[in-house]
Amino acid sequence: MPVPGSVLGMVLFFCALLFGWVKLERVERTSGFLIGYLGLFFVPSGVGLLAHLDKLQQAWWPILGGTVLSTLLVLSATGLVTQGLRGNAGNDDE
Repeated sequence: MPVPGSVLGMVLFFCALLFGWVKLERVERTSGFLIGYLGLFFVPSGVGLLAHLDKLQQAWWPILGGTVLSTLLVLSATGLVTQGLRGNAGNDDE
């Protein structure tokens, strides 16, 4: 299964931060700048969606179903992991 370069780069960068090979202080300023202009990074994706609108209209229901299902799975997994990390999976006292 091929892994996109952007995903591989993020994993490598995370590992570099985790093991201290790259110091957080060295990337905070640049990352703050990039987050400030994050909306601009979605422009090419939006143009691509509009360019292939006819294909999207043909497959509307499968796309919607996959989006809803994957969102519910991610929310459930995130909640379970959070409860497991906090150690109060069955404790409603807090």
